Amino acid sequence: MRNRSVTPHAIACVPLIGQAVAAPRDSRVAYVVEHDARVQIVLLSLEERPSRTLTADVAPPSARTWGPRDIDWSPDGRSLAFVGGEHGESNLWMIDVETGDLRRLTHYNWSDHSPRWSPDGRWLSIVTEVDGIDCVNVVDRNGGWPRRLTDPSFPSAEPAWSPDGTTIAFQSNRGDDQRSHNRDIWIVDVASGDERRLTEADGHADTGPVWSPDGTRIAFVSERSGWKQIWTMTADGSDQHPLAPEEAEQIEPVWRPGGQHLAAVRRDGVVAEPLVIDATTGERVVLPSASAIGTIGSLSWFATGNALCAIAGSPTSANDIWKLPLAAEPTRISDAMPATLVAQPLVQPSTIRFASGDGQEIEALLFTPHDVKPDEGRPGLVYVHGGPTWQVERSWLPEIQHLVGAGYTVLAPNFRGSTGYGRDFDRANDQDWGGGDLEDCVAAAAELRRLGWIAADRVGIWGGSYGGYLTLLALGKHPDVFQAGVDLYGSSDEATLWMQSDTPGRRGIEEEVGVPLLDRERFRAGAPLSYVDQIKAPLLMLHGEDDRRVTLAQSEAMRTALDRLGKVFEYHRYPGEPHGFRKIDNWIDVQVKTVDFLGRFL
Repeated sequence: MRNRSVTPHAIACVPLIGQAVAAPRDSRVAYVVEHDARVQIVLLSLEERPSRTLTADVAPPSARTWGPRDIDWSPDGRSLAFVGGEHGESNLWMIDVETGDLRRLTHYNWSDHSPRWSPDGRWLSIVTEVDGIDCVNVVDRNGGWPRRLTDPSFPSAEPAWSPDGTTIAFQSNRGDDQRSHNRDIWIVDVASGDERRLTEADGHADTGPVWSPDGTRIAFVSERSGWKQIWTMTADGSDQHPLAPEEAEQIEPVWRPGGQHLAAVRRDGVVAEPLVIDATTGERVVLPSASAIGTIGSLSWFATGNALCAIAGSPTSANDIWKLPLAAEPTRISDAMPATLVAQPLVQPSTIRFASGDGQEIEALLFTPHDVKPDEGRPGLVYVHGGPTWQVERSWLPEIQHLVGAGYTVLAPNFRGSTGYGRDFDRANDQDWGGGDLEDCVAAAAELRRLGWIAADRVGIWGGSYGGYLTLLALGKHPDVFQAGVDLYGSSDEATLWMQSDTPGRRGIEEEVGVPLLDRERFRAGAPLSYVDQIKAPLLMLHGEDDRRVTLAQSEAMRTALDRLGKVFEYHRYPGEPHGFRKIDNWIDVQVKTVDFLGRFL
């Protein structure tokens, strides 16, 4: 039943590559790589191999593939600005890529992100979180105290310099209800600090502004049509229109040198591929075979403008740096996968769709072991992704590959609240955490049982973060559906988490659930602790002690309740681990404990 060669030890050898950006004047690429809780910035050249590590002791907090990019090339290509620190802090740093000289530019306990160089290389804009509110600031390249540009009463982010260096575009929510999804595009005069709004979102989000190379137009992402689409407008905010409207998401726009095209990531359900659009006509340019290499992200243009730099990964291949020419086949220019793992029989999932309890169509990835036989009575797992505003894509998912190698069929649904399916689906679980999204996961369990080789009494549920939260809730609200559950750093009570979590976590709860004092019944109805007495299935809980997003107290509260009620459970804490498991030994231990637990109870 098992493919024992796909071990967690083999998978743990694969580093995580993220946040790549091509140099402005040559063929070099800087990117962030993480392995065994160590994060480094690496420099790669198409002409010179091998790659070269730039930072060994000071680096960005993680090599995440989501959120703001935390590295940026200087216009002359001689320096990199990045956010990081020696002890986990997030301040602004600069490194000379030739000499390795390193300089810290900001010194405080606040968190910086999204550094961007001014066109003349004299200044850097950064976003700094002060008292829970992000503000756009500018810093001299020689260091010094930042000068605040945006109104500190409202959160602002995603700064983008105009080509002449006089103006910065950014997105901000200036509405009365800071819990809404509303975002507008604004500009601020760098010299005077005068601000002006360019778009009026009126309940939707306009984000991600980027200036055309000639400074006459601004591209941005707007969801006003119901889908995240690339729009453009003139620099004064007039002539706003979508470039290539469709029922798919278009995100992360980046102008081609010369300004004749825009590149973006196109997300359609579980597929994320590159999109190149004529900036005048909206006509699409097809990149040869680019969709075949996997899920695309972190786009930038090489200096020649004839190719894109991207990060791509697939279910059978980890994230790597790729060169995507406009008129030739793509080329992989890094090599994250060890040969021993490439040779293993990893699984390509199939894409399926099924109806949830209320008829809502749900798309999912089905990972099936190679050796299944009809009527075999195998165990199955529903994998619940985190977020919840996230999604499962055809990307590198090592934990799933390990479980499939151990003989489990895994169904990973994009439940309501997932991205990739338009604004309405994205917001379908707002003020309904643990409602319709949970029913989608219950329907996924029913879909597993309809497969000919899954035993009806051998179906489990497993997930991390929001996926861990839904796992706990599923075992309590639907005690007869799942026979075992694995919760990785999930919350047990969103009301107390609102008080305990870091700023992004608290904001997410307010935006998508509410405020505990104002919405008490909603929080009670969505709390796994409200249903702990109904849990029948054995439960495994795994949590890092340094988690600031979902604090350890959430698992401690669940452990106390389970213990008092005499439930069957196992609980393990991991010192030094944040929101997720970054140390190799801990990551391996989590995978081993998960397979061992499921083997005993499924």
